[in-house]
Amino acid sequence: MQADFVRYALLALEGGVYSDSDTYPLRPLRDWVPQEFRNHTQLIVGIEADSQPPVEGTTYPVQFGQWTIAGAKGHPVFLRMLRRILGEVRWRTEGFPTDSIAEQDIQADFTNEDILKVSGPAGWTEEIYEYLSDATETSFTWRNLTGLEHPMLIHDVLVLPIDGFATGVPHSGASMEPSDLTMVKHDFLGSWKHQ
Repeated sequence: MQADFVRYALLALEGGVYSDSDTYPLRPLRDWVPQEFRNHTQLIVGIEADSQPPVEGTTYPVQFGQWTIAGAKGHPVFLRMLRRILGEVRWRTEGFPTDSIAEQDIQADFTNEDILKVSGPAGWTEEIYEYLSDATETSFTWRNLTGLEHPMLIHDVLVLPIDGFATGVPHSGASMEPSDLTMVKHDFLGSWKHQ
């Protein structure tokens, strides 16, 4: 969870691109955003799964990956994620008698499943859907994105289809080999699980 927190904090403070160490770009960043969306895009996200029922290991029928993210400094979704993580840590550590226990001894234990739901792809997806619901004044859900074949701009969020960042996943209609829509290749080594 610390790695997720640092990722969102750096993006909130500096903006830019985050991509896991087991990814590599196939297209330059300037090609990620179609020309017609360049003046309006403030956050770029990619779909990691698009399947009903949800793919095993995911929570939502259409879920966003967070192994690659690009965004503007201070984007509200980054701030929402920081509040979410801090709120969960605060809730789990509430009630510790800090005057009798050294701060370094206070720990909130999180399972891998907790991490996925709080700061990982499920939490990330929830915060994006809530942000888009607020921004569009609608109830924005996975139904708005299922079957996406081309990049779509919703408010200031550019959503890339499954092949944008998830080419090679054995589900969701993803291409097994890079296509014209593939911006980043992910090797899915899962190193976060061993930290």
